[in-house]
Amino acid sequence: MIRWFADLPIERKLRVVIMVPATVAFAIALTMHVATNLLHLREDMLRRGSRVARVIGVDVIEHSDAGDEPAAVKRLMVLRDEPLVSAAEVLREDGRRVATYGRFDGDANPNDATLRLDPANPKVFFRRGHLHITAPVLRDGRLLGYMHIVVLLEALYGDWPEYLLITLAAIAAAVGASYWLAARLQQQISGPIVNLAHTMKRVSLEEDYSLRVERSSQDEIGSLIDGFNQMLGQIRHRDTRLERYREFLEQQVAERTVNLGNANRGLHQAIDEANRAKEAAERASNAKSEFLARMSHEIRTPMNGVMGMSELLQSTDLTPRQRRLSGTISRSAEALLQIINDILDFSKIEAGKMQLERIAFGLREAVEETIELCAGRAREKGLELTCVIETDVPVKVRSDPMRLRQVLINLVGNAIKFTESGEVVVRVKALDATGRLRFEVSDTGIGIAEDAQAHIFNAFSQADSFTTRKYGGTGLGLAICKQILTLLGGDIGLSSAAGGGSTFWFEVRLEPIAISTRNDADAEVAQLPRLHLAGVRALIVDDNGNNRELLQQHLGSWDVEAIAVDSGAAALEALNADDPQQFDLVLLDDRMPGLDGIEVAKIIRQDARFTNLRLVMLSSQESSGENADCAELFAAVLLKPLRRSQLFSCLSSAMMDAAGSQAGEQAEGAMSASTRATAGPRILVVEDNPINLEVAVGMLESLGCSADTADNGRTAIEAMIGGSYDAVLMDCQMPVMDGLTATAEIRRREAGAGKPRIPIIAVTANAMEGDRERCLAAGMDDFLSKPFTQQQLASLLKRWLTVRPMTEHSERSGDVRPPLVDAGVLRNIAALTRPALLNSLIDLYLNHSPGMVAAVEAAAAGMQSVALAEAVHTLKSSTANLGGARLAMVAKECEVLLREGGIAQVGPLIARLRKEYRDFCIALARERSAHAA
Repeated sequence: MIRWFADLPIERKLRVVIMVPATVAFAIALTMHVATNLLHLREDMLRRGSRVARVIGVDVIEHSDAGDEPAAVKRLMVLRDEPLVSAAEVLREDGRRVATYGRFDGDANPNDATLRLDPANPKVFFRRGHLHITAPVLRDGRLLGYMHIVVLLEALYGDWPEYLLITLAAIAAAVGASYWLAARLQQQISGPIVNLAHTMKRVSLEEDYSLRVERSSQDEIGSLIDGFNQMLGQIRHRDTRLERYREFLEQQVAERTVNLGNANRGLHQAIDEANRAKEAAERASNAKSEFLARMSHEIRTPMNGVMGMSELLQSTDLTPRQRRLSGTISRSAEALLQIINDILDFSKIEAGKMQLERIAFGLREAVEETIELCAGRAREKGLELTCVIETDVPVKVRSDPMRLRQVLINLVGNAIKFTESGEVVVRVKALDATGRLRFEVSDTGIGIAEDAQAHIFNAFSQADSFTTRKYGGTGLGLAICKQILTLLGGDIGLSSAAGGGSTFWFEVRLEPIAISTRNDADAEVAQLPRLHLAGVRALIVDDNGNNRELLQQHLGSWDVEAIAVDSGAAALEALNADDPQQFDLVLLDDRMPGLDGIEVAKIIRQDARFTNLRLVMLSSQESSGENADCAELFAAVLLKPLRRSQLFSCLSSAMMDAAGSQAGEQAEGAMSASTRATAGPRILVVEDNPINLEVAVGMLESLGCSADTADNGRTAIEAMIGGSYDAVLMDCQMPVMDGLTATAEIRRREAGAGKPRIPIIAVTANAMEGDRERCLAAGMDDFLSKPFTQQQLASLLKRWLTVRPMTEHSERSGDVRPPLVDAGVLRNIAALTRPALLNSLIDLYLNHSPGMVAAVEAAAAGMQSVALAEAVHTLKSSTANLGGARLAMVAKECEVLLREGGIAQVGPLIARLRKEYRDFCIALARERSAHAA
């Protein structure tokens, strides 16, 4: 209904709005009029009934009481003069009828019990088409009875049809008048609105904003029309402006299109020029890279001859002047090589081509090996070079070891260069548990002024021009270090004062790697061999506080009770104290103020109380071990800077005197040149340059190796077919067949014939990015860049020939079978100050070794190379320390085979190992019984 009304035109809405209220009002008025008439009629009927009851009803009841019934009826007949009365009756108080008038038919004679009789007031009610009136009959206020009158509606409303017609006519007249008035009045309101709607429709359809609506009144509709006309004017004004702006934009677009076309043509020209410039830059970059690679190769090749020949020359008998000149040649060549390396590294960083490796490596070994490379220069200047690595530093980390070594070599090299006397100390400590480490390189050198520290890490910058003239260098080293550390996510800085020494530090995060005990740097200390040093009491004698701190740290980690003194006199005082310490071991520095190490050792050896006291000399001179007094006075000579693994091996060798153990072989200061010469490995040198060939052969022979030569890859393959070699030094660029092709062919033949893998080491003058990766991808095992020193060659060979040379060449030299038990080892253990130590060690071995053998057999049965190598190594180490030379040799052969990937052929060796183990246990049981007796 509401929706229908809302959709009506406004004219009809106004008519409905006018007519409906008027009609409703008229109907309400008519209803009130009818209701009022009915009320008046009711009141009139009640009054009449009361009057009749009061006049006629009293008389009727009195006549009836008097027994005059005819008089009573006659009196009631008076009612026939009342046209409205159809019937009447008089009732006594108890409802008994006294007299009646007229005829009560079925509809007009109700049951007396249902009459509404009220003794106080008359009643009117409608029932069954008749109007009934009841009134009490009272006399002097006493109720005599009731009067019941029936009135016919026909008599009451005889003229109702006429009355109804009049009413309908009035209603029709009222509605008609309302409609006529609504039609006339609504035009004043709807007319302007309809006109406005029609105009809006025309504007919408014709889009003619010049149309206007005429205002006809001053009311709100007039205001609405004015607003509409103003809106049309604004729209027309806006359209006019938009039209002008559109014309302006079309003109702008046309101009911009022309300009864009010109710019597009210019852009194409610029792109063409940029592409040509890019191609030229790429050609220049490639030419630069090719030039650097060629320059590196062409310079390094003769440099290798210069440095190698100079080093070999210095090992011969020379006059003092010749030795001085030869030393000048070596130093100049090293300086030139360092400049070449700095320039190449800086060019890589500048070009963004330096890529970092992310491999796992032993941090302590990497740092100690790096410091060892700088030890020779420190010894030449008489400097103490010390490396202190705190115990909470991770053993194994993941990062780029080569770049870490490069930074350390640069910082340590600078510290040695600018220090004339005193010491250089390298410290490594952990800053947190996430692998963030701090490296510090401190020296007692010339220091750096504060104003020069701000630009010390800039390229081609040094502290001052005097430094450049006196010490040389390009000023690129620290800049390269900073760039490398930036790539590693680290930071570098320094603290220094002129004349007060310097401390260069860098902090870098190296990801720690969780490792097992057997893979630790102290794997040789694990399990049974740890008893070699546990409980040993040692006296440290060194005037350098850093060395004393380092030795106490290492010895303390091995459960060695260590006391440190700073002079020879203090050492003798500690040994001769009233309550003397029962020292088992004395570590003596060879150079101290007052009494030096050799003089203290002589005094100790003259005292019979210290016959069993082991003496170890700490020396910064490589020739100290060749001194006859040293060989007689000391159990071992350890070369500074101290390495943790070498220190442990040296001390174990000194305490156990186990000449056949591998620990003794690893102590660098304990092996003489003659021993290396008699058991040297056989090396094949493949080199087309005769000078470099002579240099390599000379260095190998000086290291106690035997060398064969080949001048190209094809000759090398033929030589390997006819002979057996422990390693191959392979040049990469050679005529006929280059080193990469030859290596690939050698590896193919090894795989086809099932032969063990022979280490092939790339020796090349190429030092550009990717050269090492190409060599390793071709099947080579390591990389040595020309020019190289004898020490670098020795370190690399030691890495790949730690086991093979002593085993294979001892067999080739005479096929001598080692004894089942080395009695000398057992005698040395029994000679210690604790008589029960030998029996304790034998018991421990017999209790623990079955588990070791079971681990070996289980790993072999499961073809688990890594687990088998670990189990064999543990068994070999424990056995060698108790003199089991033959069992240790079989375990060593098994290690060699596993390293070469021959786990499939390890079965016979495991059977031999099991047999030798049973024989060794029986021999140990006999030795224990003999010592117990």
